Amino acid sequence: MKIIPEHQIEESKKLRAIFEERQLQAKLRGKRITQAGVGRACGWASAQSVFSQLLVGRMALNLDSLLKLALVLRFSPSEVSPRLASTMELIAKLPGIVDTEVEAYRLPVLTGSVPVSCKALLSDARSFDLEQGPFGHLSIYSADPAAYGLVLSGNHLSPRFRNGEVLVIEPGKPCQAGDEVLVQLDGGLCMLREFIYRRDGQCRLDGVCGGDSVYIEDASIQAVHVVDAIAKPSRWNR
Repeated sequence: MKIIPEHQIEESKKLRAIFEERQLQAKLRGKRITQAGVGRACGWASAQSVFSQLLVGRMALNLDSLLKLALVLRFSPSEVSPRLASTMELIAKLPGIVDTEVEAYRLPVLTGSVPVSCKALLSDARSFDLEQGPFGHLSIYSADPAAYGLVLSGNHLSPRFRNGEVLVIEPGKPCQAGDEVLVQLDGGLCMLREFIYRRDGQCRLDGVCGGDSVYIEDASIQAVHVVDAIAKPSRWNR
């Protein structure tokens, strides 16, 4: 029986965690990310087979596959393989040698940080109060410079949102039908809902666990912010 090196197992676990996180983010946008799709984006002939073997540790990552996956899944190479990332640094430092492929991945895949600025006190499934932070930060990338994290306290929105999860909220992102959103109302109350439409002076919002439609006057809404992702607890630095 072939013994799989420990570093190969650890790298596959980290890669799988990032892939699952990207799947969740895509689902919130009404999209779908598959193993085959990632493999095709990386340019592999046996798309799903190659990526599947990398995810379970049957195939070892090399620098080429790491760089391609880092671009497609938007992560820093050092997040998955410090071993190979250090090789990139060595290549970049060699006098007179410029590796254009390595250089192309250097800046776009840097990790980001999102402040966790508030906590949702879920004492009711319809509306709740926000407790202002700060509550640390998330080690996660967001394209919105105004993005912030929202900690969930309570299980009134389970199974969609669970106690202890942290949502990544993007105020600068325009909401579309089907988006899950944080709605801030006059008087300080907030709601986590599915945005359906906004017209004729009203906003229709459905429950995140199905049904329970409400119609709210535009005049009573202070803000509607898109929920971009559910961050893994390991990303939260308290």
